[in-house]
Amino acid sequence: MSFGDDFRAARKRANRTLRDTATAMGVSLTYVSTVERGTSYPFKPAVIVTAAKFFGIDPAELLASAQQTRGSFLLTARGVTALHLEVGAKLARAWPGLTKEQLDAIMAVLSE
Repeated sequence: MSFGDDFRAARKRANRTLRDTATAMGVSLTYVSTVERGTSYPFKPAVIVTAAKFFGIDPAELLASAQQTRGSFLLTARGVTALHLEVGAKLARAWPGLTKEQLDAIMAVLSE
């Protein structure tokens, strides 16, 4: 499934219309429709979080679906230190080669 499919399913489970959803998200009805059909890229993370709140669901699943569909992450770098940026860049470069054990260790640190 694509992000558009996942988003449409979440919207329908919440019994929300395209128009109501677009209004709550602060975007056009046409934009929501094109994303659901897969002809536009997924929404930005902040917009996905707004939609998830409107649907009454945890945004994690939709955010993961958007990242999978995009094939990349959007990461806000405002308000962080140079060290934050360096760690984020190193993680991004190393990402494909990380083992399950390394990923589990990173998750353990981030879950503290």
